[in-house]
Amino acid sequence: MKADLDKIKWLMENQSIYSISKATGISQTTLGPYNLGQRDFGNMTLKNASTLTEYAEKLMEDDDNVDGRLAGKTN
Repeated sequence: MKADLDKIKWLMENQSIYSISKATGISQTTLGPYNLGQRDFGNMTLKNASTLTEYAEKLMEDDDNVDGRLAGKTN
């Protein structure tokens, strides 16, 4: 298992919480506080961080999967 916080942050900036949840099986309730800045990404479970990293890597291979948001967008 590996976790890459930069890739997870990229994922959160470039995909909706709904689409991430649907693709990874991690609930929107779990993902929401990270996306809203209410929880620190460093406190995420290794299992969830690893799952999100793998999903981000998959999407980064095909950046056409960005769901209407601009790649590299910062909040």
